[in-house]
Amino acid sequence: MKLLHVLPTVDAHGGGPMEGVRQRGIRLRELGHEVDLVTLDDPASPSVTGHPLRVHALGPTGGNYGFNPRLAPWLRAHAGDYDLTVVNGLWQYHSLATWRVYRALRRPYVVFTHGMLDPWFKQAYPLKHLKKWLYWPWAEYRVLRDASAVLFTSEEERRLARESFWLSGIVGSLLAGLAMAQEFQPYPVPQISAEQFLRYADEVRQNHGATAQVVKEENVIVFSDLRTRTFWVFTTKDHPAHPAWITRQMYEENGQVKVRQIGYFAGSEPAFAKLFRSYQERNAQLVEDVQRRNQ
Repeated sequence: MKLLHVLPTVDAHGGGPMEGVRQRGIRLRELGHEVDLVTLDDPASPSVTGHPLRVHALGPTGGNYGFNPRLAPWLRAHAGDYDLTVVNGLWQYHSLATWRVYRALRRPYVVFTHGMLDPWFKQAYPLKHLKKWLYWPWAEYRVLRDASAVLFTSEEERRLARESFWLSGIVGSLLAGLAMAQEFQPYPVPQISAEQFLRYADEVRQNHGATAQVVKEENVIVFSDLRTRTFWVFTTKDHPAHPAWITRQMYEENGQVKVRQIGYFAGSEPAFAKLFRSYQERNAQLVEDVQRRNQ
């Protein structure tokens, strides 16, 4: 199969969706499929030149909306080269351009929302939500309505999407289990912005919200995925390191249980470093306990 991903950028600073596309693409290529990306990035950008997949970068592109007059002609010329096209994300020009071209060509495409229909944004950014409502009927609703499928990573995400916007006539499908690759290391460096923290925390909540455990004495909320043995520890507002999180994943190597750990912070670096070390110590104790029980 030959697959095309349409997305605004491959820059990892854009968040989890970009890393998810990258990791899934690498895996699909290992299985014998071809995976291409078309983006609005500058072709000379390091995130493009260093990307492991083939990237058709049509930038540079200015503005938050990402309007680029080269995208629609490129899609029109190359849509027939691919067996499936996936639109990643909403609310920017790449999704509208894909809809216009593929509707005219009568070719199928699917949309992966990446949590962008979550009602949390309605509560956190009411003015932005109002702007999106004005935009919704003539743009994003049509993008979703005419898609062969709209992909969600959980039943909860699909259900919550209906609390944000009118979704009548839209076909929603579950993409269970595909969120993990994008979630472990969503950003290239530990120091991030508060907006990136909120975006990622919301992605994890969407995918694993049913597992949430509030640890009041530590001022953290823990989410888990037992299938992959992954645990996310997010600080709450009273934690000195807030906003920050730690991700821990257990795995086996040569018959030995190990734990890999990564973390990100948008607040105090010393407080985050202390938090990070505390979980490294817990990891060492956990491994020791497992080894003791297995003796």
